[in-house]
Amino acid sequence: EVAEVSAYNAHLLSYDQDQAWEDELAEALMREEQVITTSFIGSMTDAFGDSMASLNIVVVVLIFAAAGLAFVVLYNLTNINVSERIRELSTIKVLGFYDNEVTMYIYRENLVLTMMGIIAGSIFGRLLFTFVLDTVSMDNMMFNPSLHWTSYLYAGLLTLFFSTLVMWMMHHKLKRIDMIEALKSNE
Repeated sequence: EVAEVSAYNAHLLSYDQDQAWEDELAEALMREEQVITTSFIGSMTDAFGDSMASLNIVVVVLIFAAAGLAFVVLYNLTNINVSERIRELSTIKVLGFYDNEVTMYIYRENLVLTMMGIIAGSIFGRLLFTFVLDTVSMDNMMFNPSLHWTSYLYAGLLTLFFSTLVMWMMHHKLKRIDMIEALKSNE
């Protein structure tokens, strides 16, 4: 057995960081024949910070796009639900239910479905988050794979907010139901 001796091809230098001094050091080192390249932790940290700032903008855009999508989906599903049950809702109003009671009749169903969606979204979101981090990881950089509990809280609260906003809009639509027309229409 022959043990190979490692040949070192890099040196780590420790010094007081000063941008002007770094430039002079890099020029002096590059004049040496044995030196191929120099890199400084400070400049790598700055480049990484710039990359993260750009990534933060993308994340904000994705959050707004997801929020818009959530609103559109919730609105369309609730609107279809109300449209399909217009005779039932008109009957309830004719029987003497107040507008708030009719709205709560629909809102309770939506609230249960919203809670189920928050739970399922949290589980599948965690799986998707893990998949994305595994996909984008590089040899020289890795993202933190931990998720803080506040991320789940904010996602759930935003979903509840959009559900409430949709139901507020539907409340105004339900108040304007023409009960007579809805009940005498033939299906």
